[in-house]
Amino acid sequence: MTVRVNKSSFNIREKLSELERPIGLKGSELMRAETAQEARNLVSAGRKNLIINGAMTVHQRGSNLTSGGYIADRWSFNTTSLDQWAGNATWETDAPDGFSRSIKMNTTTAETSFDSGDELSFEHRIEAQDLQHLDWGTANAKSLTLSFWVKCNKTGTQSIHVRAHDASDGYSTSYSINSADTWEYKTIVIPGNTAGSINNDTGIGIWIRWIAADGDTANTENAWDTSNIGPYAVSGAMAFGTTIGDYLQITGVQLEVGKNATEFEHRSYGEELALCQRYYYRVYGGRYEWRSSDYTTYRNGSLGSGSHPVTMRQTPTMGHNLTGNSTNTNPSNAASPVGAWSWYSWATGWGTSSSINSGTIANWSFEPTTNGWAGGIYYFSPSNYSHVTHMQISSQSYIEANAEL
Repeated sequence: MTVRVNKSSFNIREKLSELERPIGLKGSELMRAETAQEARNLVSAGRKNLIINGAMTVHQRGSNLTSGGYIADRWSFNTTSLDQWAGNATWETDAPDGFSRSIKMNTTTAETSFDSGDELSFEHRIEAQDLQHLDWGTANAKSLTLSFWVKCNKTGTQSIHVRAHDASDGYSTSYSINSADTWEYKTIVIPGNTAGSINNDTGIGIWIRWIAADGDTANTENAWDTSNIGPYAVSGAMAFGTTIGDYLQITGVQLEVGKNATEFEHRSYGEELALCQRYYYRVYGGRYEWRSSDYTTYRNGSLGSGSHPVTMRQTPTMGHNLTGNSTNTNPSNAASPVGAWSWYSWATGWGTSSSINSGTIANWSFEPTTNGWAGGIYYFSPSNYSHVTHMQISSQSYIEANAEL
């Protein structure tokens, strides 16, 4: 039996020309990749952003700082040795497409000149044990790509400084702001540090500073240098902070392995918050019960709050914004002021006993767990605990734990 197969005609020259269509540099590299892992590395697939809260969405502290401190979680505002400069750092809703928040430093009083030791910057620190895959300190040290959005009222050159904490060396580089008052996307490749390793511990691995102004200039630019631990600005950087109204604003910060900047990795708010809480958290309001089993174990009486929401980086420093004395009334109503709280006695009610109405919060202590002190339960005790059954704090009052790098 004979079988005939008919196929429509085609132009073989056209088909061959399709094979010559340009696929770009990355496409060529992908086609040459010999393993799936090599292809994943080329496109930075999987979890990639080493920055926590790069979209500035988590914000547990104040939204307006007039001096140094944390403005968004994991993001500090540095004002060092300034003579005249005054201003603030704010948590803003102004942001480029795809983002809802940013952080901004503003100038309200100008600095005449930035002398040695003077600095204005935003800073982010990364825990050392999260950077072991970089293989720094070896011939196989991996490069990093930093990408971010920036907005400034001035055009010109601005500075980025990266410090390898354990190796005590630094890398200073620059980026250009081309249009004033416009969100611009920037990418910077940071070569792997072959000379200095990163300890495998819970200390500082690297820190990155967006330097708005600095009185010191780097000895070396675009190279790792032990004389460049800084932070230092690059030569030719713009004169920021010398005019009232100068501002610098950033968001969408991503740091990833490799030499390619990829699309920003958005994480859910809950996941981002949990990552931030390893270093700092606040709990507003609540009722804290007395636990009879703690009566003799923890400083002769205590009130327990339960465990930290996540295992913290190290044993945290505990704090609060509670006022000095008990309010002697139920502080859970909406009208209660900031810092309001009261002891409650089963025998006498809200702080009416003379033995507890002037009690203060004291005697922070911890219960170790299998995760160590950083994962334990925290307790606090009244100065005079006679008959106390619990404590109530107002919705505007908080207890905090700090384990920042």
